[in-house]
Amino acid sequence: MTTNVEVTLKWKDEHLQWLPSEHNDQNRTVFSAHEIWTPDIVLFNSADVAYSQQRENYLITVYSDGTVQWVFPDVFRSYCDVVITYFPFGN
Repeated sequence: MTTNVEVTLKWKDEHLQWLPSEHNDQNRTVFSAHEIWTPDIVLFNSADVAYSQQRENYLITVYSDGTVQWVFPDVFRSYCDVVITYFPFGN
């Protein structure tokens, strides 16, 4: 099955906190995926050998309280086992 999704990942990073009053009232900023830690999220029953590399092209928003939000589109290709032993009389 192929599914087009918009993935929203959100987490807290205590190392990315600051006081907006000390930085010209700036309460958010953006980073690339190569500049800060990002979680390795993969689909458990993925039919692809590797996950999409396109997500690394989308910016990550970091808020002054340490909240990190990463939104990107992706395509999930998954599989599921089909048991046809009792077809068409199965549950």
